[in-house]
Amino acid sequence: MAMHNDNPQTQAIEISEAPLHGVGGQRYRVTLRNTGEVLIERARDPEWEAARLLRSRGYTGMLEVYWSGRAHPSFRLPIAKAAELSTSEGNRTGLRIGQWRPFSVFSNYDQAADAA
Repeated sequence: MAMHNDNPQTQAIEISEAPLHGVGGQRYRVTLRNTGEVLIERARDPEWEAARLLRSRGYTGMLEVYWSGRAHPSFRLPIAKAAELSTSEGNRTGLRIGQWRPFSVFSNYDQAADAA
């Protein structure tokens, strides 16, 4: 059940490395700094996944992102804007921040079918 919380206040999250259990790629744990609540146990794209979760709970304020052990935030952005972003990495383009699109398990299958 989504919690409605018209809270325009800043929500500070902390990102730390999460233990891997036979899963490829780095994962991160995301917690709310003021309560210690674990929002996401193993995220691939922690800043943006946390923003989407906070938005789904009705938060409307700013998102401050802290990496574990750092005293100052790495960035500050409106939750609504951050929820629309994702990180991607390509062989030719490198690391990029772009528009978020929901993941589809069929996306590679669809592209292969279109090419046939």
